[in-house]
Amino acid sequence: MANDPTDDVSELLKLIEDSIEVPIPQEIQKMVAKRKEELENKGIVPTRAIGKCDAGKEEPVLCIGKTLKTNHPVFNNLVDRGNLSNYLNDESTGIPQMTDELYGDPNSDKALALAQNLREIIRSKSAEYVACKLTQSEKGIRPAMMPGSVSRDEAVNLYYGDESYSADDTVQLALTLLKSIKVGQNVSVYFENGFGDYINEISKHGGFDMEDIGATKSESSYPFVTLVHLLIFVYEKAGEDRSEVEQLMLQTGGVLYLTPGTEHEKYMTFAVPSLRAFLHGWLMDEKKRNSLKKMFKAANGIGNGSFARNKEVRGDLDKMYNYLEIIATHLIDNGSIPWQTLRQLIDSLISEAFDLDARWVYLGFVRDMVD
Repeated sequence: MANDPTDDVSELLKLIEDSIEVPIPQEIQKMVAKRKEELENKGIVPTRAIGKCDAGKEEPVLCIGKTLKTNHPVFNNLVDRGNLSNYLNDESTGIPQMTDELYGDPNSDKALALAQNLREIIRSKSAEYVACKLTQSEKGIRPAMMPGSVSRDEAVNLYYGDESYSADDTVQLALTLLKSIKVGQNVSVYFENGFGDYINEISKHGGFDMEDIGATKSESSYPFVTLVHLLIFVYEKAGEDRSEVEQLMLQTGGVLYLTPGTEHEKYMTFAVPSLRAFLHGWLMDEKKRNSLKKMFKAANGIGNGSFARNKEVRGDLDKMYNYLEIIATHLIDNGSIPWQTLRQLIDSLISEAFDLDARWVYLGFVRDMVD
């Protein structure tokens, strides 16, 4: 039986509201008092309740970057704060009036209660605005539903010019994104059929930092490298639950999201296929599983050494990590190693090691991959 679309919209609204973080009332009170002092010292009268404080064209009371964040870093990168702040400044929300009153005397007896009401209204109105934008199906698929996509009012889809999406389609896409598990600041992944729920249960804080899964920040913009690290971590952490995890992996597929900060042209969405080939070919084979960990360790050892010695090596290291990403993509797609790419990775490792005057570079992982 299909889900009631109304239930899906309610779930979406709750997920958005739960993800939005607004400072506690006492902090809002302090922010307004500090901003008032700052503007008065410059002889400036605020022009908006909330907005970008470094925009140069406006002088808001509350800086939106400090006032409104989400606890899901990938979704956080996708929120359009410019249009959102315009909506929050509309008189109909009540936010401008409340902000004016708080700004008038941020240290009054009723200032704390006012800050509390302002906090709740900013949070609820922001959630309503974002949910409304995500369910406007007539404008097509946008990055906040599927990173890397564009809406019809941004550019025509040259491949499927007459495609259309129902409101339910856009809600489902947005739900998938918001239910995805964050891994570092740039990547999140959604798994279906219970595997995502299992991973959520073992995460420390609604997701993972790169170091939690044995990865590095240098790898955080490479989605399939990050995914391979995550799957190795989850598999090895399973312990006595390993047979259960294997069954969940066999039944799952999913979606992988990449949103590297302000580099919007690099935003992408990938389908994650069945993990059967990767599970049987690599995760369940301890020797091969360890060979992947050793490969990543060798690359990161060279990468960290190169950064320590020379800051102008980004291009060479990008090439090395691109080889790793190609290898990781093949592993997830079909459980195979692209040997030509592996050879290019080895050449890159040797070249970087030579530039570092390193005595040796570990390549023993190659033998373990083919045995």
